[in-house]
Amino acid sequence: METADGGFLLAGSSNSPPSGDKSAPLKGQLNFPYPDYWLVKVTATGQKIWDKSFGGNSLDQLEALIPTANGNFLLAGTSDSGVSGDKTAFSRGRDDYWAVMVNGNGDKLWDKVYGGSGSDYLKDAIATNDGGFVLAGSSESGAIAEKSDPLRGVRDYWLIKIDGAGNKQWDKTLGGSDIDQLSSVVKTKDDGYVAFGKSRSPVSGEKTQPTTTGTTTDNYWIVKLK
Repeated sequence: METADGGFLLAGSSNSPPSGDKSAPLKGQLNFPYPDYWLVKVTATGQKIWDKSFGGNSLDQLEALIPTANGNFLLAGTSDSGVSGDKTAFSRGRDDYWAVMVNGNGDKLWDKVYGGSGSDYLKDAIATNDGGFVLAGSSESGAIAEKSDPLRGVRDYWLIKIDGAGNKQWDKTLGGSDIDQLSSVVKTKDDGYVAFGKSRSPVSGEKTQPTTTGTTTDNYWIVKLK
């Protein structure tokens, strides 16, 4: 991602110890080296300026990097870590959504966890017009903690809206009686959202059309939210 100074911010996950271009220690070493979120700031010509890692004692997988209007960046992904390292909130179930806000120098400002009683896997995040964010992925959780709706089937689409400080504003569960797996979310001109992914569910829950290839293969599933 290009930054205001003409450089770039590279973002992903790393299970490397300090070596080569990685200067930060690995946080995820509960049983064996698990990945952390990893940021690298480079100049316009690719010269490294700094790198930062963010993680707890288990798996932390970065999926999205979102710039904010005030020069900060939201890192969003999936975390299986307990309170440790940079993770300040307890796991809700197993895997949870994990958001980390950093400033333009890569310094952590805050982190927040969102999840239910099972596994919740974040796949995408977008900024909203009010300075907040929508975090989107798939959930195997029932209604508990940040998850307000019951599980529809095996796995559902799950979207959660947060404000610029990471406070939850609303969440939506969308799914049928089988497996529904979200891949991405986009904003629409009418201030709504469209969620994209795949579904193996029959007509049930929020799923209004049958699968075209039976119950053992996936179809594309697109859902429009106001």
